[in-house]
Amino acid sequence: CTLVFEAGNIIGLENRLTGETLGSQLKGRIELAGIRLLKTSIQTDDMALSSLKTSETSVEARYQGQKATYTLAAQAHPNGDVILTQTGLSEVPGVAEIYWGISGVNASDTSLTVPGASGVEIDSSYKLDGYEFQWPMTWEAQMIILKTRKGGFLIWSNDTDFRFKDFQYRRREGRWELRFGTQNVAPFDGLKAASSVAWRITAFRGDWTVGAQIYKEWMGENLGFSPLLEEMSWAKDIRFVVIMNVEKNLLLPLSEQVNSSATLLYIPNWRFYEYDRNYPNYTASPQFPEFLSEAHRLGFRVMVHTNYFGVSPDHPLYSDMKKYQMRDPFSGNLLWWEWTKADPPIYIAYINPASAQWRSIFVETLKDVKERYGVDAFHLDCSWAVWNDANGPIDGLTSTQGNLELHRQLHEAMPDVAFSGEGLNELTIRYERFAQRHVILGIDHVAQTWDTNLIDHLHPISAFLFCPYNI
Repeated sequence: CTLVFEAGNIIGLENRLTGETLGSQLKGRIELAGIRLLKTSIQTDDMALSSLKTSETSVEARYQGQKATYTLAAQAHPNGDVILTQTGLSEVPGVAEIYWGISGVNASDTSLTVPGASGVEIDSSYKLDGYEFQWPMTWEAQMIILKTRKGGFLIWSNDTDFRFKDFQYRRREGRWELRFGTQNVAPFDGLKAASSVAWRITAFRGDWTVGAQIYKEWMGENLGFSPLLEEMSWAKDIRFVVIMNVEKNLLLPLSEQVNSSATLLYIPNWRFYEYDRNYPNYTASPQFPEFLSEAHRLGFRVMVHTNYFGVSPDHPLYSDMKKYQMRDPFSGNLLWWEWTKADPPIYIAYINPASAQWRSIFVETLKDVKERYGVDAFHLDCSWAVWNDANGPIDGLTSTQGNLELHRQLHEAMPDVAFSGEGLNELTIRYERFAQRHVILGIDHVAQTWDTNLIDHLHPISAFLFCPYNI
């Protein structure tokens, strides 16, 4: 592909496989490329080009101003890709993130296919004029597709270090503004420099699956994915999930209506305690062992609910775990789950899974549940939730690395147990065989409302990328 730049931003793209050209030569403020600090942002629109180095296959542009330096490098790969990297320096500390962007692409004859919020296609009829997808929570795989009539552009990162990044789109005056960012590891306070992951732009011809397949193959080869565990063949056979309470009397009539061996019973309220209270105490209710025994007799598999990083503030463990409670990277505020509709309200502290102490406690707790009751699977609530913790790395790991390590330790400790997660992304899919998917752009389960425009734009790209690694 061929790119045209203005002030460090891409304003034109050519797909030489299809002959299509996108973008606009209109000049003006673009406000995409730049450096984000804790209290402000510096745009390349407000900086001056100080040096430009070019060759047949590369270009490096440096911008200076506002007490900062921003450098964009573009390198042509022999396969036709263009690889982009950015570096930034600031005299003022607090550097959080570095951005680059694409502007001026007509939205009326293009669309954005994003593996975010379970998969969405954004076109000129999409209700939301803008949204920011955060990797790995709401942006599940580090790629998007800019789709054209004959083909498109796969825009992706080949990062294998699990760095925090984000993608934001805006639709303004009928044109796309796309921004891609790479965050520093928090805390940001004393940081004066930033460097991006490598971003790639790959042109392709054909429908969206052609571009998605390119990334899927790279993902499978480089991120350590494996198909559904063959030693756990029952998980591959599950075709139906029933969410139910510990009600033994319902099991027999249920078995007469479904194929028990292909049915997973998910039990959120299996503990002695009220739902979402007193974590991480996973003592079962008195009725649960008999319920589980009957479910197994009838051929069902049983999955119980847990919270992968949750500690209740009134639990004795919280005083020791509070030092590992995650903090927002920008405000520094402690991160919690707050459910004020309950009486009394429910609060759950989010403990960073980078903590070796927490991982040991959680793994041993679930091992005890497995050995004591013989459950088949654990649902790890909130497993998609990973923030760039303002506490910084813990025990040498970031929260993304800690999330992956916790999953690995769980699987290693209980290889015959299946794990399920809330949401699904490039981190959690390595070890989660079931997933509770979200339609956060379209359905508000708390308010019990939905939006048909947003729902009509749901797209199977996430399912395409993650199959056959998860059910």
